[in-house]
Amino acid sequence: METNKLPQKFKDKGGQPRDKTLQVKVKEVIDHLVDVKGCERKDFKTVSRGLSVTSSPFNIDLLHDYVHNRFVTPQAKSLIEAWNDAQPFFEQVWP
Repeated sequence: METNKLPQKFKDKGGQPRDKTLQVKVKEVIDHLVDVKGCERKDFKTVSRGLSVTSSPFNIDLLHDYVHNRFVTPQAKSLIEAWNDAQPFFEQVWP
């Protein structure tokens, strides 16, 4: 986001700067890749959809639990499928 000068903060109703949520940042990066970089939105459809599916490894709350809750462990199959779907996104973000 920094490289492409995409804002990472917004101003709340009181005018105070706040960090955007990770979900908002991912959506804005996808929009940027499509609108500015000429990527196909369909390549990121699974990542976009996964943000709102509670059982998807792309779901921000579930991802948070994977990292911060030792009792929540992803299934290998889910991670492999998620990586296969997300690889085009990551290749664009980190070429």
